Amino acid sequence: MNRFPMKSTDTNPEIFGGECRGIDRPNKVSKMKPSEAYRKFNNKEITGTQLMRYVVEYDDFLIPGRLDHAPLDAYFGTPEEKSFHLFEDGEHFEIWQKKMKQDPLFVGPFPACEVVPQLTDDLGFLNINPDSDDVFHYRNHQLAEMKNLAASVAIEKALHDSAQANELFGMLKNYEQYQMLFRSGDDGGMQLVLAPDNQGRKLIPIFTADDCFKVWLDQMLPVIQKKICNPYVVTRKGSDLFAELAKYPTDGIVFNPVGNSRPRAFAMQFCSIVANQ
Repeated sequence: MNRFPMKSTDTNPEIFGGECRGIDRPNKVSKMKPSEAYRKFNNKEITGTQLMRYVVEYDDFLIPGRLDHAPLDAYFGTPEEKSFHLFEDGEHFEIWQKKMKQDPLFVGPFPACEVVPQLTDDLGFLNINPDSDDVFHYRNHQLAEMKNLAASVAIEKALHDSAQANELFGMLKNYEQYQMLFRSGDDGGMQLVLAPDNQGRKLIPIFTADDCFKVWLDQMLPVIQKKICNPYVVTRKGSDLFAELAKYPTDGIVFNPVGNSRPRAFAMQFCSIVANQ
């Protein structure tokens, strides 16, 4: 990555600096159940991308219990149409159990962001609330997108969970799909597009997921183009990114300042801590 001209400031936020505000953004994280989100999707109130995020963010899925299989190895169907079932609550599980005359056993609750990465790549269907009025499913070609989103959601949750503090640094360093926005600079190079902040700090925005980054890109493109500049999208691995960011003379970084995830800001010392893990 090229070096970019930036000016440092005198502010010195704490390492765990809290949220960044400054852009109008719809990023209040909801605990909406997948069935409710699916109804909103059918009514065209949310997009398919938003629906997938609600599914992957859901923490209370139940999985059918099978005595001959481990909980996350309870697949159904033929090898050609291999399927996995997730139920958002006991009521939906009971509907399926009675219709299919299955054993009244289930395990859970499980966060989807922990289940989805473990699904086999040959999965045909991921069924949400099967055999109910709220049933919907994802097909094999959508599985890679779901796994990527699950990895980012796991990080997003860890950023706001003090119980995961010991795991957070390793998760951040091992993640490989951070996205950042640059613009062409006056000197012919590229410059980072910084995030607005209500405390006047100069914060570098880092995005963990495509849906959050797209909101940022949509908001900033008119601003960049008004300055007769070109936008550049850069994807970086955490193993490289944080060591490079630690050298930049800005006040800090902010994860997901816009989009469907809660933002979290940190001082630049945080980048050094992650890089040294």
